[in-house]
Amino acid sequence: MISGANTDWNFINENQLGFRKIAINQTENYGAIYNDSFLTFLQEDIGFNNYPPLKDKFGEVSISKEHQILLHQNINGIQTKQPLLVNFDVNNQKSAVLFGEGIWKWRAASFLTTNSFEEFDKFTGSLVQFLASNKKRDRLEVAAENIYPANSTVNISAFYTDKNYRFDARATLELLITNKETREVIKIPFSLINNSYQLEIENLTSGEYTYRVEVLDQDIHKYGRFKITEYQIEEQFTNANVNKLKQLATKTGGKLFYKNQIDDLKNELLENKSFYTVQKSSVKQQNLIDWKWILFFVISLITAEWFIRKFHGKI
Repeated sequence: MISGANTDWNFINENQLGFRKIAINQTENYGAIYNDSFLTFLQEDIGFNNYPPLKDKFGEVSISKEHQILLHQNINGIQTKQPLLVNFDVNNQKSAVLFGEGIWKWRAASFLTTNSFEEFDKFTGSLVQFLASNKKRDRLEVAAENIYPANSTVNISAFYTDKNYRFDARATLELLITNKETREVIKIPFSLINNSYQLEIENLTSGEYTYRVEVLDQDIHKYGRFKITEYQIEEQFTNANVNKLKQLATKTGGKLFYKNQIDDLKNELLENKSFYTVQKSSVKQQNLIDWKWILFFVISLITAEWFIRKFHGKI
């Protein structure tokens, strides 16, 4: 919505749009003051303070719903907290109000200053993109591992965008970590590195942790959890203890070799008789034919034949 010298504010106020203006019939010229605390979408100051004033009915503006002000009013050199350009995003319904007519003068002034319409058109494009966008995605994304080895550095990164889903480097992100066992809470701010927010945490004890990443001054946050594995004593030292290894070799009758003595180690292993291969052989002889069982079988057949013949009177 763009208001101006002929706007019927009585009609607008009756519709209860979340803002109202107690206006009089007298008009006023309103200059622009850039609000550097504006976080809805990424918008730089393109010289708004030097643009020609806009005309609107004189009066006080009151806003009753959540909003973000991009430009405040400048009345005859007096900077005020009254909105000149304000946007709303309530229940996924987006809107914006410019309290003044004649914005075409701003585009002409921008061209006279920069010899290009690019800066002003980029500003209007961002505003229209915000109003027209109906994307449903997370503006805050967090990358963290589920498990970290003991003695390692915990790395967590975050990516935050404005409502036009462009990376926003103006935000302040903070991490709150809670140890589930001790309930100890640690608060750490993120650092901005190469278009992402990153942090490193060291010396965390083993156990399970929950974390919350939040964008300060914005109702945006992410939750997660990770685990640090049990402490491994072998990982405490990265170099061998030469003195203790030498004592161990002396007590057990062994020898100590260094990495530049590989050939000596090979010769020692080859010449050590305790590592020789021992081979034993055994010989077992066995007849191919088991004659005792064959003899018993033959005698059994002959005996059976004799009894059969005797039974039938053949003998």
